[in-house]
Amino acid sequence: ALMTMHMGQSEKIRSAAGDCNRMGIAVLPPDINKSCVEFSIERTDDGDAIRFGLGAVKNVGAGAVEPVIAVRREGGEFGSIADFCRRADLRALNKRTLESLIKVGAFDSFGVRGALLVNIDRILSMAQNERRLQESGQTTMFDLFGESVQTPLPDLDVEGEDAPLQERLSWERDLLGLYLSEHPFARAAKRLAAKHTTLCGQIDENLVGKSVTVAGMVSTARHLFTRDGKPFASATLEDLDGSIDVNAWPEVYQRTKELDRKSVV
Repeated sequence: ALMTMHMGQSEKIRSAAGDCNRMGIAVLPPDINKSCVEFSIERTDDGDAIRFGLGAVKNVGAGAVEPVIAVRREGGEFGSIADFCRRADLRALNKRTLESLIKVGAFDSFGVRGALLVNIDRILSMAQNERRLQESGQTTMFDLFGESVQTPLPDLDVEGEDAPLQERLSWERDLLGLYLSEHPFARAAKRLAAKHTTLCGQIDENLVGKSVTVAGMVSTARHLFTRDGKPFASATLEDLDGSIDVNAWPEVYQRTKELDRKSVV
């Protein structure tokens, strides 16, 4: 309920997902065969989990996925990309929307993301062609004894290479607001757990005036100058819980600028 309430607010979604991680509650990626429009509870072999809603994906609105979910509920899960193209109403789902869903893993059960993206025009073309056939009444061959026989839809080969992991993680961060497949900082976080006193997402006004130690990766960095022309760095430091903005003012920057190209501080 909290994550649904904050749909579209990536920082709050990321913080809530961090809370889930600490409590042992899995947050599952969007799935065209499992997800609702909003966040939902899903029973798994490992216990209850939270499934990411399709409507929470950037560039994907509720109006685009509601018809797809309605068809899935009525006729069952989609068995393949071809089955999806035959059954789903994609009139409200354009190329950008479909591309965003593929990039965050909603179609992972049908093929790797890189291959699906390469074939996105073919997928849309097949779906549009099937829709035209349905609207013109050509999807049935003969009406025998009151039963309609559907014209078989050819298989769509979506085999191919996947996109590099770093690119897939970048897509997730951009379109979901957080990393779901794997967090780039996850391995380092375990090693550094004993060396920090506070998580980035827990820094608030209650800590004003206190000294804390944090560990994270630099997700963005800018090199700037003070009014009197002295260089300093402004960066966003991110861990598994959240992120904070930090500044390395001229004196500190001069002593540590050889570190500004490293990914972990």
